[in-house]
Amino acid sequence: MIDEVTKKMKHLSRYTSITDLLCMLQSKKLHFSNPEGWEDRTDAAFLKKYEETEKKKVRVLCFSDVYDKHHFWKIYAKHGCMIKFDREKLFNKIKENNNNLRFKEVKHIRPKYFRKNKKDLPFIKQFGYEKEKEYRLVWKGDNVKDAFIPLDLEAIEEIIISGDIKKELVENLKEIVYKITDEQIAKEKITHSKIYENEEWIKEINSTIFNP
Repeated sequence: MIDEVTKKMKHLSRYTSITDLLCMLQSKKLHFSNPEGWEDRTDAAFLKKYEETEKKKVRVLCFSDVYDKHHFWKIYAKHGCMIKFDREKLFNKIKENNNNLRFKEVKHIRPKYFRKNKKDLPFIKQFGYEKEKEYRLVWKGDNVKDAFIPLDLEAIEEIIISGDIKKELVENLKEIVYKITDEQIAKEKITHSKIYENEEWIKEINSTIFNP
């Protein structure tokens, strides 16, 4: 299920919506997404072809090893969050003999190389996304109600809330998370991205004297 390269990874980051976060914490499950709803129609076409080839339903969970980057907030988690997982703890809940799951790094290619890589349909993406360092957990089966993995909340190392969400709302969100989980995740693991307002930088800028 897991290739040799990704076995060595320590962390995985998932950029997603606040709704997805709350559902995940309440159900203690990570639900796979339907590619048909993706904005990138080319990416969805790879998965649709894989579905047709396998004659099974296909759902996907996308991860990256990129931490708190502007591009990801804008594209995948505007007004959302980034969840940082311990990879080993995350996958401990998955049975090794589950043949319905595959986990692998995404390969970014140009159209002329497609036919040479077609056997890895669910792990192919346009070359323009090469800096995303994306990894995918791909599920295939007959009943999409089974398209989830159980989640041990201990696998969550950090939850970063997008910088375009106001600070006071982040505090409100912490209260909601505490009520849902009844654990210390809200106090210990939820932080606010500094991408849009880095107090350390602002202090440095304002305290520096520039000679004309």
